Amino acid sequence: KNIPSEPTGATTSDARASCDDDSIRIIGGEGDQEKEGGNGRGGIALQVYGQDTKVQINGATLIGGDGSINGRSSEIAEAEVTIHSAFMDGEILVAKRGKLHVHGGTFANHIEVLGDTSSVTFYGCFDRLTERQDENFAEWTFGFSGMDESINVIVHTGGDIAWKETGQCDESSASDIFTR
Repeated sequence: KNIPSEPTGATTSDARASCDDDSIRIIGGEGDQEKEGGNGRGGIALQVYGQDTKVQINGATLIGGDGSINGRSSEIAEAEVTIHSAFMDGEILVAKRGKLHVHGGTFANHIEVLGDTSSVTFYGCFDRLTERQDENFAEWTFGFSGMDESINVIVHTGGDIAWKETGQCDESSASDIFTR
């Protein structure tokens, strides 16, 4: 088969994909464990690129590949991804005006939002644990109410993070928007 060396974009102006099966498992390719300087970076499990591209994830396991630098579980650029439930093992990068909507899931690594009007929005009830800021980025660690797992999000200057309460939340739940 003739496989292009670079990822190709969608051929329609409104590409969509959906994953509705907990048994789906996607693992990024392996990088060289011996190489230094990022040359042995593990592969990305799911790349979502392209204007008007929308992906819904309703149960899946996405694991960044092993390497001298582990790969990302997902990379989102100029696209919109909604996660209802998933196990994400590897950093998630949201860049180039990408949008990530999170209704649930387990995140074994951080979510990073670059400062180019990219955004991440969390839906539900929340327990905000910590917040740290410096001149270039802000970092939050919090969880969905009633869950033991924490979510770590790094937002660079120019990126957005929002928490939108849905359902019955107690008064201490976080519900605000932060633009960095």
